Amino acid sequence: MLEGLRAITTGLRRLLQAPLLSASSENGSMDMDGDGQEASTIRVKLSVTVWDFVLPVTPSLPAVFGISETVIEDRFGLEHGSEDWYGSLDMHYQWLLQYRISPYFCRWGDNMRVLTYTCPWPADHPKSEEYYSDPRLAVYAIPYAPVLSSTDAAKDVLRKELEILKRKPHWKKSYFYLWDEPLNLEQYDIIRRMSGEIRAIAPDARVLTTYYCGPSDAPIAPGTFEAFVKVPSFLRPHTQIYCTSEWVLGNREDLVKDITAELHPENREIPNLNMWSIMPWIQK
Repeated sequence: MLEGLRAITTGLRRLLQAPLLSASSENGSMDMDGDGQEASTIRVKLSVTVWDFVLPVTPSLPAVFGISETVIEDRFGLEHGSEDWYGSLDMHYQWLLQYRISPYFCRWGDNMRVLTYTCPWPADHPKSEEYYSDPRLAVYAIPYAPVLSSTDAAKDVLRKELEILKRKPHWKKSYFYLWDEPLNLEQYDIIRRMSGEIRAIAPDARVLTTYYCGPSDAPIAPGTFEAFVKVPSFLRPHTQIYCTSEWVLGNREDLVKDITAELHPENREIPNLNMWSIMPWIQK
C-alpha cells in the first residue's frame, strides 16, 4: 500500500512542478491517508491559477424554450388578456431569462399552425422595448397574428409590428416560428405563403421551421433520409433557421454533415438542434 502511495506522490509532484502549474502564489494542501495496518499521511502542495474572465451577458448559443399560454390559463385559472394573465407571463419570462434562456409563449391554431411570441405586449408598448433590448435575451419570437385569424385587422397588426421592430437595433435577434413540423407539400406551401407575407414587409426577417421528416408526398421516396435532408430545398428562401431534433439522427452523428451541406450560409441559413416546450410550474 505504501509503495502505491509513494508512486502516486511522485506522479503528483512531477505534475505540480510542470511549468503550466508553477506560476501561482496561492498554495493549498491535500492530504492522502493510507489505508491499511500502517497508516501514512502524505501532504501535497497545490498551486491554482484563476484566469480573469467573465461569461458573456448574451449567450453565444441561444437556448429557446416554449411555454403554452393556454396551459398557464388553465393551470392558474387566468382570463386571457387580463392583468393577472400578463403578470403570470411576465413572471415566467423573468424566471427563464435569469438562466439565459430565451423564452417564447405559444398558442396552437389549426393543424400545426402556431402563434409564437416572446413579448405579450405589442411593439409600441414600453414593455416591448424592455423585453427585446434585454442583453440576456439571445433571440426573440415575433407573433404572426394572421396564424389564428387571416382578417385584414390581423394583417394590419403584423404590418405595424414589423414596421416598428425592423428599425430597432435588436431586430437581428428576431425570428418567426409559424408551423410545427410540417408533413406534406400543402403544409410547406402554407409556410412559404406566410413567410412571403412577412418578407414582403421586412425582407431580412428570419423564419424558423421545425421538422423531423421530409414531405410525405414529395417526388422523393417517402421515409428516406434523402427526403429529410432535402427539406431546405422545399422551403428556400422562405426559411432561414432549420430546426430538427437530435433523436431523428439516432446514433448517426455523421449524418450532420449531410444536413449542413444542404444549407446556404451565404443566405443566412443555419441549422439548429432541439426546440423545447415546457409546462409552467411557477406558483402564483
